[in-house]
Amino acid sequence: DLESALAFRAKQSHSCYDAALATDPTLKGNVTISVRVASNGQVCSASVARNDMGSSDVAQCVANKFMQTGVLPAPAGGCVDATVPMNFVPGNPAAAGGSQLTSDQIESVVRAHQSGLKRTCFERIATDNTGTVQVSVNATIGGNGQVQNASASGSDPTIAKCVEDAVRGWQFPATGATSQAQIPFKFVR
Repeated sequence: DLESALAFRAKQSHSCYDAALATDPTLKGNVTISVRVASNGQVCSASVARNDMGSSDVAQCVANKFMQTGVLPAPAGGCVDATVPMNFVPGNPAAAGGSQLTSDQIESVVRAHQSGLKRTCFERIATDNTGTVQVSVNATIGGNGQVQNASASGSDPTIAKCVEDAVRGWQFPATGATSQAQIPFKFVR
């Protein structure tokens, strides 16, 4: 959804701040970006609405990241104006030695959800003619363990979308660092 896509872009915009920390390790503050998204998901504009960080270069870089987004999920109800507040502080957990999720941690969460996922996304959606369905989910998991972004593809697009939506709500162990995970699923009737 649009909110998740904007949150993901906000996370990516931290690269602007991280680059500025190299020259000023005490830099910190809040930046709020106003983003206008057209009914087709195209970002029409992104501008700095508030900047108490003291670095107009970082704030403008962040706004530019939102303009470079490309197409976002189309907002419900047409054109939307969104405000994205961000807090930048040095020593974020990922930079201070947080670790990525291990494959065992990821597999543990997948196992905990697998039977419910099969009931919800495969058994309820699949037809009698549906054989084996394979789905692959690419997920970005924040340092707090929440899924920040997920996209799925597979042999049945409806089941893949259901799996993607389910994974977005999963909670992984908090590690202090952002992790990428590719999670394969195979459903057999």
